[in-house]
Amino acid sequence: MRSLLGLIVGAVAGWTVGVLPWLVDGGRLQVSSAWSSIEPDETPWVALPFGEYALGLLIVSGGIGGAAGVVIPRLLRIGHHTGAIGALAGFAGALAQTWDVVGPFREETDAAVLLVVVLVAAAVTAPVLGVLAGLGIASGRRWSQVAGGTVVAAMVGSWTAPLVLAVGLDGLVHRAHWLLAPALAVVLARAGVRPVWHLLGWVVPVVVVTFAQPFFTALSYAAVYGSSGMGSGAGLRELIDSTFDVFTAASHPSAYLLAPPAVAVAAALVWSIAQTLSGRDHSGPDPVSERG
Repeated sequence: MRSLLGLIVGAVAGWTVGVLPWLVDGGRLQVSSAWSSIEPDETPWVALPFGEYALGLLIVSGGIGGAAGVVIPRLLRIGHHTGAIGALAGFAGALAQTWDVVGPFREETDAAVLLVVVLVAAAVTAPVLGVLAGLGIASGRRWSQVAGGTVVAAMVGSWTAPLVLAVGLDGLVHRAHWLLAPALAVVLARAGVRPVWHLLGWVVPVVVVTFAQPFFTALSYAAVYGSSGMGSGAGLRELIDSTFDVFTAASHPSAYLLAPPAVAVAAALVWSIAQTLSGRDHSGPDPVSERG
C-alpha cells in the first residue's frame, strides 16, 4: 500500500511542482514555427512547456519536478524509490499527452524536426536528471546530497522567474535569482569545512550554480534561432558562435550579478565555522556511509 501511495504521490507531486509555472500561466501550447498551422488564439492545453521559447522552462520543470517526486514521498515516509518511478511515469504521461496534441500539426521541415527532437530529448532527460538529484538528496549521504542539491540550486532561479511572471509580480522577476543564494548555501554547508579538503567540494557547486542562468539564456537563444533554420547547413557554425557569444555576455558580471553566489559562500562559511566552534559540527563521517 505504501509503495502504491509513493508511486501516486511521486507522479502527481513531481509533475505538479515541476510544471507549476506553466500551469499558473495557463498551460497553453506556445506558438512555434514547428507547428505554424495552429492559430495563436486557438492554442490547445498541453501538459508540458513545449516550443522553442519554452525549452529552458521544459528542462527546469523536469529537473525540479523529478527531484520533488522523490523528496516529497521521502518527507512523507511513503517510499521515495517508488516515488522516483512515479515521477518518471508522470512526466512520461505528460509527454505522451503533449505529443498527442502537437504531433498532427508538426511541420516536416528540417528545422522543425530538429526542434521537436530536441524538445522530446529534453522532456525525457530532464526528469531523469531531477530524479537522480532527488535520490541523492534523499540518500542521507553527504556528497550525494551535495550533488543532488547542486542540480536543484542551479535550476531554482530559472523555475521561480516564470512563476513570478505568471502570478503578475513582474517587478520581482529580476530578484528571483536570489533564491539560489539560500539553496546554494545549504549545499555548501552540507559539504562542510572539516576536514579542510572538503572546501574543494565547494568548487563544483559554486561554478555550476553561478553559470546555470547564463547557460539557460544561451540555450534559449539557440532554440529560437535554430528553429528558424539557422541551425542547419552553413548557418550551424554561425549559430554555435553566436550562442557562445550570448553565454559569454550573460556570464559577464555586468549582465549577471555574482552577488547571490558570493552571499551563499559567505553564509555557508559562517554557518560551518560556527558549528565547528560550538562543537555541533556535523561534517564528519556519515553514519549511513559508514554502514555501506
